[in-house]
Amino acid sequence: MKSKNPAFQILRLARKTHHEIKNCVKAWRQRATKENGKASCSRCTKPFCCSQFVLAHAFEGTTIAWALMQRNDKETLKAIIAQGKRQAQMILDAECQFPYKPEEFDNITSEWFVMQEPCALLKDARCSVYGLRPVACSSYLVYSPPEQCGPPSGGLVKAANGAPPLAAGIALDSTFMASLIDFGEDKPLAVPVPLGIAVLYGVALLTEGPDALLQFIRKERPYGPAVED
Repeated sequence: MKSKNPAFQILRLARKTHHEIKNCVKAWRQRATKENGKASCSRCTKPFCCSQFVLAHAFEGTTIAWALMQRNDKETLKAIIAQGKRQAQMILDAECQFPYKPEEFDNITSEWFVMQEPCALLKDARCSVYGLRPVACSSYLVYSPPEQCGPPSGGLVKAANGAPPLAAGIALDSTFMASLIDFGEDKPLAVPVPLGIAVLYGVALLTEGPDALLQFIRKERPYGPAVED
């Protein structure tokens, strides 16, 4: 990407990638509904789902960052990034390396869930970026009764298998990153990071260009994909 001001091209590519994952999730949700029936709720009336530890990708963070920047919502932007840094520190403290082992990451997510800290993107109990929410959110379909809502590891919550759209998100983000940065022969592996860190990536991409993301990946700047400071 040779443009001196690549923000427009970056945003266009991020939106294109988001559109592709949105179509993937839509098709998957239709299949999941046929197999499991209608989800038990269309809007969360409890803080459980939106108090979970959400991992996201660079293209998702970029579209969300742009939306918040366009609204001049500096308060929410700072809040979601600060929340992401706290989550990143939990991963670092647990010495949990990507690819995250379920038994290791479950301990982190359970610890976060107990804190019952709602996602910083919530406004009046509604997602303020609903149309741009990460695939980790849009692929979380719950079929168990709402009164059973609780920690995901508690065994009471029945949810659809979201592995297919989550895998698609990793593949699409790898392509997104490879389109921005010349990695040579090795195609980059997209590493999902806490949502707030993905938004931090997005801000850096839109304001500084692709080199900023490369600095994160090389750990030349804090909170790269290995979430090391």
